[in-house]
Amino acid sequence: MRFHADRATLCREIGQRIGDRGAKIISMGIATQICLLSCACTATAARFGAETLRNALGSPPKERRYAGAPPVVALQRQFDRYTAGFGLHYVDCGSYTAHTLAGRAFLMTNVPFLFAGSRLASAGQIGMGLSIALAGLLSHSYHARQLRYAGVEPEETAEGAEVRLAMMCDYGGAFTAAVAGMATIAKRGGIALLRANPMLPLTVTAANACFVGGCGPLDAREYLIVHGMWHLFAASAGWQLAAL
Repeated sequence: MRFHADRATLCREIGQRIGDRGAKIISMGIATQICLLSCACTATAARFGAETLRNALGSPPKERRYAGAPPVVALQRQFDRYTAGFGLHYVDCGSYTAHTLAGRAFLMTNVPFLFAGSRLASAGQIGMGLSIALAGLLSHSYHARQLRYAGVEPEETAEGAEVRLAMMCDYGGAFTAAVAGMATIAKRGGIALLRANPMLPLTVTAANACFVGGCGPLDAREYLIVHGMWHLFAASAGWQLAAL
């Protein structure tokens, strides 16, 4: 009987070791796939953005108007100077205004940020929840103006300046949420957390690819789809983070 018990114990130990090694191999495989997918998505998105970047490089339009208090205007000018005018260039959505079905659907892609922020706050991650909810509100504010003034000359008009001011605020909200997200991931285990939850880095990769792709030479309809997907993937990443 003792022999059989020892044999069973040995079999369990061997099985556990095989399972541990298998888990490590699977984890490494997932991490490798995530890295490869991230590189592929980034490279593909960069191809779409390359033409717009080449066209933008040079200098921002001299007639470009800005809105806001003097320090805010100075910040926008500096940002434009460092990005050769590309940073505050926005897509003219043409006939897709806030009153069209496509425009309304596009604006609705900001709503999931509020759901993700609420879930994060309910899970005790109040700072992260507030930052992603604020990012959603600022994004809605920017895109609502972008659609409201669709078809209006974007560089020299007061309407274009208003859109750029909202765009600058949107950047601030997105940057704050991204930093809060990275800090949360680092606090909860960093790479180990991402390996244990591969859907999170995959979702973030997809969001980044859509963001970069939306900066490319797209027409208005393509922009609404690709950038709207960026909203949905980013909000989904926040929703997943609340469950970890």
